[in-house]
Amino acid sequence: METVTGINRTVKEIEQLINLVQGVISSRVVRQGEEIVEIHVLTDTSRGPKQLVRDIESAILVKLGQSIDYKCISIAQLGEEQGLLPVGPRLKLLGITSASGRNKLVVTVTIGLGDKTFKASFSGPNITKNRIYLAAKATIAAVEECYGISFRLEVDHVEKVPLPGHEAVLAGVSLILESGEEVLLGAALVKGDDQKAAARATLDAINRRLLIVDQVKN
Repeated sequence: METVTGINRTVKEIEQLINLVQGVISSRVVRQGEEIVEIHVLTDTSRGPKQLVRDIESAILVKLGQSIDYKCISIAQLGEEQGLLPVGPRLKLLGITSASGRNKLVVTVTIGLGDKTFKASFSGPNITKNRIYLAAKATIAAVEECYGISFRLEVDHVEKVPLPGHEAVLAGVSLILESGEEVLLGAALVKGDDQKAAARATLDAINRRLLIVDQVKN
C-alpha cells in the first residue's frame, strides 16, 4: 500500500492543510518513521465521506506534491441528534472482564468496529462505587484504541437508576472539541452485570453522536 512520505513536511503542516478542507473540524496524522500511515479526520455531516476523502487526497497531492492511498484515511462525522441516520458500522461491546487484587480493580473492555476488535483496560481502587465508573473509563480507552480520535472523550458521570422491575445505567460522556464541550447521554438496562451495562451505556452515548466511517471505499 502506498503511503504519504513526510520527509519534508511536518505532521502539523499536513494537519493544517487537511483542516482547511470544507467540512473538516480537526485531524490527526499518525507517522511511523518517515511514513504517514494513518490520517484520522473529524468532520461535520455537511458533505459525504467519499467526497471528503477525495478532497483530502487531492489537497495533499496538489498543495504538498505527495500522493496518498485513500485507505489511510478514516473519517468520523459529528451529526445532529435529530434525524440522525447511522453511517457505517456502530461500535459494539464484545466483552468485559474485571480482576481484583491488593485493593485494586482492573476492568478490561473489548469492542468491535466492523470486523476489527480493540481492547483496553482501566484500573482504580477496588470499591463498590468504582465498578461501573471503571467500566465506562475502560470503554472510552477502547474507543481511543479503535480510532485514535483527534478529540477528547471523558466520563462525565455514570450511575445506576431504578426502573419499575428493572435497573439501568445512565452514562454521560463529555465530548471536548476546540469549539467547546458537549455532554453525550447513553443508557442500558442491567441484565445481571452492572459493568457490562455501564460499558453498553457509554457506547450508546458515543454512537448517538459519533458516526464512524472506517477507511471509506471509493
